[in-house]
Amino acid sequence: TDNSQAARALKVLKTLRAVRLVRLFRVVEELVTRASQKQQHDPNIRRHMKKFELFLCFIRAHIQAQEQMVLFFGMRDQVEISRCLVESQTAVYQAMVLCVAQKKSMPSWSTEEQHNCRRVVSLLRQYEHMTEAAHE
Repeated sequence: TDNSQAARALKVLKTLRAVRLVRLFRVVEELVTRASQKQQHDPNIRRHMKKFELFLCFIRAHIQAQEQMVLFFGMRDQVEISRCLVESQTAVYQAMVLCVAQKKSMPSWSTEEQHNCRRVVSLLRQYEHMTEAAHE
């Protein structure tokens, strides 16, 4: 019936979204690989770039989760929510310190390449939203 068809279509769309996300990660990894192959002054550059990106993703995810938690729970049970937020903020600040340490150990060209990769990913996400909106 209509409900089962809608559920099936939703499941297919979620699967396609996951496939697009995997493709996006492959594109970013390929860009990072190309950047590290351009200039191999230091064999640890790729490792530092990956760590930097990992810390950056961790920071973004925690900040987004904090915002969503406050929106979801509101002002109920303030003590527990405050504890969770403080603990999460502490982890974010620790990740920021580690992120800065990784960035200091990378050459300037690699940070420029990372910035370019982020711009490409952002443009790909915008394109994805445009195609989804056009499809609907």
